Formats: sequence, structure tokens, C-alpha cells
Amino acid sequence: MIKVEALSKEVIGLIPFYTVEGAATMLVLQNCDRSSIIDSRRITTVKLALAYCFAIDLKAQANILRKLFQRCPPLPFYLPDKRVFLPFKLVKPLVEGDSCYGYLELSAIKNIRVDEDKKPYIYLKNGDKFVLYSRIDTARLMHYFGIEIYDDLLLKETSRYKSISWQ
Repeated sequence: MIKVEALSKEVIGLIPFYTVEGAATMLVLQNCDRSSIIDSRRITTVKLALAYCFAIDLKAQANILRKLFQRCPPLPFYLPDKRVFLPFKLVKPLVEGDSCYGYLELSAIKNIRVDEDKKPYIYLKNGDKFVLYSRIDTARLMHYFGIEIYDDLLLKETSRYKSISWQ
């Protein structure tokens, strides 16, 4: 069984996924023969495991984002290698308490648009596409928020917050 820890540097997406055994996570990969594989753990566990690979405290990071940008959950998270993972509603939950938000990496997103079937989709540069279960303007605002995080927090030379250590 493959876990996110083995592919931490290749992951560009975490998608909630249902298997016969229950909730799992689809790992979307950037450069791989298979663009996605399944980690048998729930998305919250996989997200924590990915952050752990980079020694990131997601709760502390979320508090920083809340304070600086006056935003509430669901919040993006970012890694020291400058990947920003944005939450999008990518799954219809089957039962109450199921995860519906997946995370896609900012630089992997090609565009967000309504397709011929009148449904909103998010297209990735690797050719994958995912239906959005939110309004398209909500998804586009999240995409813009990711750009703000990248520009303001991760690009140290242009950051408005140079005095704060982010890693």
C-alpha cells in the first residue's frame, strides 16, 4: 500500500475518495506514469502526514492565515518548497461528516471554467479535471487567495510580511 509519505514531493492533489473499505484519499501526482494513486487513509490523516514530512504545524499555519487574511475554514496550506494547496469542494459527501473538500496545488491548476455540460470544472496542467461541487466564483476566489498566499508569504523578496518567519 502506497502512502503519501513516499511521494511527498510529487503530490499536487489530495482528493477524498470512496473505496469498498470506506473513505480514502486519491493522491494526484505531477510527474508519474499514473497520474493518481490511492492512499487508504482519510484525507485529514493524509493531509497531516504530508505536512509532517515537512515538519509543518497545520494548526499554527491556519492561525496565521486567519489573522493575516481574515479568512475562515476551509483554509489552504502551504509547504516550504513553495507549494500552496487550495481547498475545493470536489466530492458530494455520502453521509454527514464525510470530507467533501480536496486540495489542489496552485501551480498545477490550468484553469477553472464551466464545461459544455454546464458544470464547473477545475483543469490541471497534467490533463486531469475534477468537477466542482461549489459555485464557480467561490472556486475562483479560492484560486486568487492561493495566489495571494504565494505572493505575500512565500516570495520573500516581494512579501508584505518580511519580518515573519514562515518555515
